[in-house]
Amino acid sequence: MAGLLGTALMLAECSGVGMTITLEDIPRPEDAPMERWLSAFPSYGYLLTARAEDAEAIMARFRERDIAASVIGRCDSTQRLDVTWADEKETFWDLGRTPLMGFAP
Repeated sequence: MAGLLGTALMLAECSGVGMTITLEDIPRPEDAPMERWLSAFPSYGYLLTARAEDAEAIMARFRERDIAASVIGRCDSTQRLDVTWADEKETFWDLGRTPLMGFAP
């Protein structure tokens, strides 16, 4: 299963963008360790991209139905999936060097 980072990587590649994801902003159960949560495959979940000015309205629609929603990152032009945790930043995958599926535009 792809988990959240794998799903983000596929979305980034197919969209021709890079992403930075802030790990501590990802909604998760209190008792779920981050490393396990990142590889989890829940029965449903959503990873959306939207303009920053639309984010609050989109999240409100999920929250009205008691579904956790949060802005967890941003898209950019780097072709990398970078992750941040506290004050550290690492490149998880560089699509410019190593395509994942070969579906870049």
